[in-house]
Amino acid sequence: MSGLKQVVHIPTRCGNTLDKLYTNMTALYSSPATAPPLGTSDHDSVVCRPSVSSSFNTGRTVHAYSRIMGANERAMFSLELRQTKWERLYNTGECALQYDLFQNTIIGLVNKHFPWKTVRRHSNDKPWVNDTYRYMIRRRQRAFMTKGKDDPEYKLYRNKVNRMGKKLRQNFYTNQVAELKSTKPGQWWQNVRKLMGDTKSSPKGPLEHLAAKECDGSLEALADKINSFFTSLCNNMQQLETENEYSKIQVPQIPDAYIIPISNVESQLARLKTTKAQGPDGIPTWILKDFAPILAAPVAAIYNSSIREGYLPQIWRSSFVSPLPKCSPITSVEKGIRPISLTPILCKELESYPVKWLMDIVKSRIDPRQYGTVKGSSTVHALVELMHQLFTCTDGAKYFARILLVDYTKAFDLIDHKIFMNKLKHLQIPDFLLKWLAAFLTDRTQQVKIGSILSDPLPLKGGFPQGTKLGPVLFILQINDLCTSVCDIYKYVDDSSSVEIGQDPKSADTQVAADEISMWSDKNAMQLNAIKTKEVLVDFSKTRTGFKDIIINGEVIQRVPHALILGVTISENLKWNEHIENITTKAAQRLFMLYQLKKAGLPWRDMVSVYISKIRSLLEYACEAWHPGLNTYLHKDIESIQVRAMRIIFSRDITYPDALHTANLLTLKERRDALCIKFGKKMEHLDHKLHHLLPVKRQYIYNLRQQPIYESNKTKTTRANGSLVNWYLKQ
Repeated sequence: MSGLKQVVHIPTRCGNTLDKLYTNMTALYSSPATAPPLGTSDHDSVVCRPSVSSSFNTGRTVHAYSRIMGANERAMFSLELRQTKWERLYNTGECALQYDLFQNTIIGLVNKHFPWKTVRRHSNDKPWVNDTYRYMIRRRQRAFMTKGKDDPEYKLYRNKVNRMGKKLRQNFYTNQVAELKSTKPGQWWQNVRKLMGDTKSSPKGPLEHLAAKECDGSLEALADKINSFFTSLCNNMQQLETENEYSKIQVPQIPDAYIIPISNVESQLARLKTTKAQGPDGIPTWILKDFAPILAAPVAAIYNSSIREGYLPQIWRSSFVSPLPKCSPITSVEKGIRPISLTPILCKELESYPVKWLMDIVKSRIDPRQYGTVKGSSTVHALVELMHQLFTCTDGAKYFARILLVDYTKAFDLIDHKIFMNKLKHLQIPDFLLKWLAAFLTDRTQQVKIGSILSDPLPLKGGFPQGTKLGPVLFILQINDLCTSVCDIYKYVDDSSSVEIGQDPKSADTQVAADEISMWSDKNAMQLNAIKTKEVLVDFSKTRTGFKDIIINGEVIQRVPHALILGVTISENLKWNEHIENITTKAAQRLFMLYQLKKAGLPWRDMVSVYISKIRSLLEYACEAWHPGLNTYLHKDIESIQVRAMRIIFSRDITYPDALHTANLLTLKERRDALCIKFGKKMEHLDHKLHHLLPVKRQYIYNLRQQPIYESNKTKTTRANGSLVNWYLKQ
């Protein structure tokens, strides 16, 4: 490792230093120092603290801002809101005036009855930490630094700190968290994550390191830089002008079927999750939910005016972008961040109506191999059909399969609005909806938000906002005509995979498909990423050779032995060793959560709930696609995770079957069998998306108890039974 300098530190109270610290930024760190052991460990800690000039300051006092929202404040707010008269809003004919009146009324009442307060806290404090606990830690540290680890005073306070920390965690759960499980499950999960030490939900930490690397530690400068990058992606696109051909469409009258009733709006608002963050409009979600019967009528009036006029308030066309890390550590703004848009709650709820209307109109023209955002479709459906095709065509060695995994650079961000609106015109969309969709895409702005820091707003000339209800639906319409003349394409929103089935290794079908996809991409102003596009070759012939490389934009596409498709690792030998190793490794890492919760004193029933949602769900994702093809030892590898989880939750003295009986759980194999059979039974329904994969029913069935309704597919190899369809027919 060139350029690294060892930080030398000789004197330690533990005699020998086993750890070596390396850095090429010695000026940013002070000399290492010996600190007390962590918890009950008998090893001293070696701490290398950032210097004063360093931006990596992990412990500091911070100021948080929150509103005073006591019972009296809520009561006064409720009383005044109930007395508010909305006649002026109803008598106003324009959507813009209606919304301004509504927003000003709500925000005015919020500011009047819920004033801001400032709270001081330490950035590293756990939610159960109190002043007594802090005092004990200071006494322990002082005794260690002055008298050493063998001093009785140090041992006294070390033991007190360990016992008090455990007790505080238990009290925190018992007094503040346990009752939330039945009343506010979302809040319960939030506090349980704190107990587990789960900080991954907040990207601020990694972004602070990126700010130190690129912006001299300034998060404000980083927010502006990220926003400039995201908005610059579509600078060369044809922006929809404010006065465009769609804004001039005259809509004499909206059909009654497209008038939004007050009752629908009330039920929508009542179902809102209060954990959702408020958007740029500043209207708290809990107010919309708790006062749904009062606010439903004015909100419905605004919604209907918006649809009738083909207009959205400017604040509804703005968004806060949360920059989520795509990798750790983040190497750069350009490659390591994914934007997720936070839009006003009212606009997001309004979007559900155009989404439904749009899908009802175009559902018969949606590509049948599009599995994203289409009713009755999911990643499981896509993977089951893809794997069935692969297992069936390679049953033996006569045919091979070439899978081209297409990757687009910033797929959602690089959408030309004019090209997209021209596509909508050919889908026979009603004029009023066409006008409203154009308004939804026109004059959009965004700000990047990092914690409480906001960048300056910048205009967006293209792209679909991620995090909205309309974004994925509009995207599947954008790529609906993406197809090839020689290969099937499986789509799940922006994930597309082309599959060639052939016999001749010199066949150019996959190259033809790649060329057609490239031409389509150029025509639609979307950028193919040849570097991230991969190929997986499935071929069980021992003599077939001479497969030609696939070339896109002058780049040779890399052929890989396995690839991640919709969250499942598919290998060239159609075995699941790689996938099972991946999911069991991730699941084993998450077992640490259970250790943390065990120390916090959670009851075993709550620990089982955490296991089911955080660990077992990972081991069962899309199991319908891969469970039928597992070998015995792979079943055991997966089951071993649940065995370890039960030992943590209960104890080593209880047997695995007894632990499952106590927790009311099945073995993982039994659960996967049941899930696969359940999916297979659903496929028997005529309206199921994969019903066509089943063979024709038997014409004459004399004994329904003994003869199956469907004949089993004849297979040449055991490998082909790894298809869910073939596996289900043999049950």
